[in-house]
Parts: sequence; C-alpha cells; structure tokens
Amino acid sequence: PESVSLFVQEVYEYFFGREIRVGSQDAVAGDTVVVPIELTPNGDETAMSFTLEFDPKMLANPRVALGDMAPKGSTLTLNANEPGRIGILIDSSESMTASAMPQQVLTVAFDVIGEGEGTTAVTLTGSLAAKSVSDAAGTSLTSKYSDGNVYIRLK
Repeated sequence: PESVSLFVQEVYEYFFGREIRVGSQDAVAGDTVVVPIELTPNGDETAMSFTLEFDPKMLANPRVALGDMAPKGSTLTLNANEPGRIGILIDSSESMTASAMPQQVLTVAFDVIGEGEGTTAVTLTGSLAAKSVSDAAGTSLTSKYSDGNVYIRLK
C-alpha cells in the first residue's frame, strides 16, 4: 500500500505539481532577449539543477542571474564551457515559497545574432548538469520540465 500511495503521489505531482519551464519570448535580430526560467514550487524545494541548451548560431553571450523566486542566500553555480549549453545549479539553505503560479527562479539574457526570422528552441536537458529538484534532506522531488522558444523577427 505504501508503494502504491507513493506512486500515486508522484503521478499527481508530475501532472499537477512542480514544473520547471522555459518562458517563450519574442526577439528582434541584433537586440538582446531575456528568457525567464520559472518554477511552480510546492514549498519544499531547496536545490535544483539542469542544463539549458540553445542554438549558439542564433543566441550568444548568455548572462544568467537569479530571479525573484530564488530564496535569499541562494548560490548559483554555472558550467558554461561548451557552446550552446549551460549547466546550472541553484542551492539554498532555505526552502522556496509555495505558489500555485509559476515564479521566476532565473533569467538568461542572450544577444540575438541570427541573420533571419525564425524560431529557436531553448531546452532543459540533463547533459551537463542532471535534471533534478531536491528538498533540504537531499531527497529528489518529482518534477516536470517544459521547453521554450525564442521567436526572432527582423528589425
């Protein structure tokens, strides 16, 4: 019965609970675009990691900053050694505040260098930093990940 209960809870959280998503944005070629990374928190999250992947022929010079949702005293660690991929880890000694609405945990500003109009994906993977959300005890928490797009148009 306990394992069935745990399974039901994980399925519920996956479909109706915690979600990390990349916000989709409109951009103009030659300008800067700020892409939000949002979390719908349950209130027990203290750490998360993932890899943000993008097309380096369309988006360049990523600048990552903690968002308003990140708890006070959070530590942001980045691995940006490979073009088109950023390994991201956010760690805190305090839990995030529960919210039914998505909250901004990060922003990533890119220079839009694509030559023409089009759409480029910004995806969440586990290639450099594993996709994970955990609580204060280090227990992995069930999470859903949703990708976004940058829609580029000419000036």
